[in-house]
Amino acid sequence: MVRSLPEMLAFVRYIRWLARARRADPRDDLVSALAQAQAEEAGDQLSEDELLAMIAILLTAGHETTVNLIGNGMLALLEHPGQLESLPADPSRIKTAVEELLRYGGPVDMATHRYAREDVKVAGSLIPRRALVFGVIGSANRDERHFPNPDTLDIAREPNRRLAFGQGGHYCIGAPLARMEGQIAINTLLRRFPDPRLARAGAAALAARSGAARTRIAAAGRGAVRRKGRWKERRVTKKGGYWPKQTRAGGGAPLPPSARHLSLSYDAVGRCA
Repeated sequence: MVRSLPEMLAFVRYIRWLARARRADPRDDLVSALAQAQAEEAGDQLSEDELLAMIAILLTAGHETTVNLIGNGMLALLEHPGQLESLPADPSRIKTAVEELLRYGGPVDMATHRYAREDVKVAGSLIPRRALVFGVIGSANRDERHFPNPDTLDIAREPNRRLAFGQGGHYCIGAPLARMEGQIAINTLLRRFPDPRLARAGAAALAARSGAARTRIAAAGRGAVRRKGRWKERRVTKKGGYWPKQTRAGGGAPLPPSARHLSLSYDAVGRCA
């Protein structure tokens, strides 16, 4: 987090400049529409801070997570040729396929941090009032008590109550759009490249992408996909669950280092996701 502060500050400066520029000189784009929008009743506009927050959330929650879903999903399919081959033969299976891709290697490993409002016991552990809690969605989606053979990719899996979009009051408002984008993107890619495969040179260095893992995907030759990234992900078993551990290539400290409590099971994460 500390190392990323310069980039975060530069990003805030950029969107602040962009918001002011679009208010002064509106164009045919979303930022201009947000900057010029007024409430129908009071005629109020978004404040500068509100506008900055809206732009940031659109980029992170509305764009990056969907990019991660499509990239992680294609990587999982390329690593499981048997599952991949069944999709072009029956494109209608894309709906259950995307649900399974969200579970198997979803775009977000952890829910945003939560604080306990009162002392609460979860899965036999006491979480004191005001304690910081991280719900590990990637672990909950591999809970064998809720998903038979959780480490197996099964694009026909039903039912599939994965927690990739959160739950309850925190459920992702953009879930229907993200599903549709994933379905269209993956089906279109497989239609245009009917025999995709991983580039041999890049296969060993590939890693799933989450919000903390900055990676890029590039096409490499006909029908081949190579993944390049500065982060890699490992999963280590911890108390019967999976604890996603983001590390720099070659080693490093787990993220986030400030976590007081990691909720790993499906039921525990469901209470805070």
